[in-house]
Amino acid sequence: MLVAVGDVNVCEGVEALITTRDVGFLFDRVRSLLDCADLCFCNLENVFTTATDGIPAQAHLLKARPESLTAIQAAGFNVVSLANNHIFDYREQGLRDTRAALEALEIKACGAGSDLRDARQPVIMEQRGVRFGFLAYTVKGVQSATEQRAGAAVLDMEQMRLDIQALVPQVDHVILSIHAGLEFVDYPHPDFRESCRALVQIGVRLVIGHGPHVLQGAERYGAGLICYSLGNFVFDNALMDLSTNKAQEGLLLSCQLDKYGIVDYEITPVVINASFQPEPAVEERGIAILARLRKVSEALIAEDYTQRYYHQASELWSTINIAVNLRLIREQGIVAFIRRLPRFKLIYLVLLVRFVLRKLCSYFRARVRP
Repeated sequence: MLVAVGDVNVCEGVEALITTRDVGFLFDRVRSLLDCADLCFCNLENVFTTATDGIPAQAHLLKARPESLTAIQAAGFNVVSLANNHIFDYREQGLRDTRAALEALEIKACGAGSDLRDARQPVIMEQRGVRFGFLAYTVKGVQSATEQRAGAAVLDMEQMRLDIQALVPQVDHVILSIHAGLEFVDYPHPDFRESCRALVQIGVRLVIGHGPHVLQGAERYGAGLICYSLGNFVFDNALMDLSTNKAQEGLLLSCQLDKYGIVDYEITPVVINASFQPEPAVEERGIAILARLRKVSEALIAEDYTQRYYHQASELWSTINIAVNLRLIREQGIVAFIRRLPRFKLIYLVLLVRFVLRKLCSYFRARVRP
């Protein structure tokens, strides 16, 4: 049995709480669901390091002490993805410390490395005579690995095709982890949907998506299963850029596979309680989460899917960007905000400042005229 969840973050309030409890406290309420797994997978959405040199102008710098990783081990997670937008928050040292801490606890990690070649290396594990190969990727950004620099494997279709085609002959199942998508949007981007389907066609058995911090749809496609986003599993809601209950809801995937394919699977709705513990969503809450999952999953094959995506994405994009930039200005100052802007936005900012100054000059000239 393979069990997979979405984003796991043990920073801030989560770490503060688990330091006062026993090591197993965080996952106590989903213990029965995790204990049945031969392979237990999550995306680690923070680094585990004592480094203090964070990347300037990141809206959030996410780290925890290396010893906090024992909570992940105690829960039974034995393979994780490091391919996300926070794996390089504390530069190469943060990534190096995280990999070392995982290795010390015998937890396998994929999706990030000392250079791009290393980051693209698969994790191969065998359970009950079935061989699984894990690959992980994320969108291009400050965290991206290059031929000369450490970081995360880049979400590049051509590179991914090569990696998958090389891995298929070595294993029974290729498991692909992807960290991508506009935050808080219920639907994957139409192009991303088509990319995931194309990857299944060349040999991926299971796509595990995360990154938007909310659940998205799931679909059987060919011989594979695509879960576009499992949402959050453990996360301090204070770190969210948008206040929404949906960020406190996620999915736990239990997937039974033999050597030839997916035998069966089950999706369990989960919620994050006030103690940051994931727990099964029951009664009305669980019914509502599954209803939303069905709705967005059915939309994946609707004729107006593209329109649905852009309608919601366009409404949220400005709201989220305003929230992120206000937080950045408040916590790190206006200089950090300006550094964070892409070059073309910086040009617009300069033009805006010049416009405001001209208006102010005109106003004061008019005031001093006799």
